Amino acid sequence: MESFRLQLKIGQHEFSAEGEREAVERQADEWRKMIASLPTLPSPPPAPPQSEGSSQAEPVVSLTVLPRGATREADAALLVMLGRKHYKGEDLVGGTRLLEGLEISGLQVLRADRVFGAYMGTHVTRIGKNRAVKYRLTNQGMAAAKGIARNLAALVA
Repeated sequence: MESFRLQLKIGQHEFSAEGEREAVERQADEWRKMIASLPTLPSPPPAPPQSEGSSQAEPVVSLTVLPRGATREADAALLVMLGRKHYKGEDLVGGTRLLEGLEISGLQVLRADRVFGAYMGTHVTRIGKNRAVKYRLTNQGMAAAKGIARNLAALVA
């Protein structure tokens, strides 16, 4: 008597049996019933297409309340940097991320290297060259950003 061999695959489920034809067909029928009774999990929605280097893959840290005064943009930049450190654990913030946060917050700043003004060196340090520049809050800058955040929180509360 010849051996009968059957292999099936439905989705992620596989069946393989060898033996007498009737026995293998019975097992296959049972397997099909078992697969049909399993709950089906919804497949996750497809990810939206992303271009390489796109910053949309990562959520942006932005402000809901903006600082006031002559140093408004610089203060907002300090707050965005503080937010990235607090929520994302990032000590170094690139200019693109900084500008995205400021833009979503409602400020139009053209260049990250000019937004800090007098704060550069005392509140913020610059690391790197050309397009690879990243910014870091100094201890004084961290204290100033926390003070600005407290003042804005008091206005909202």
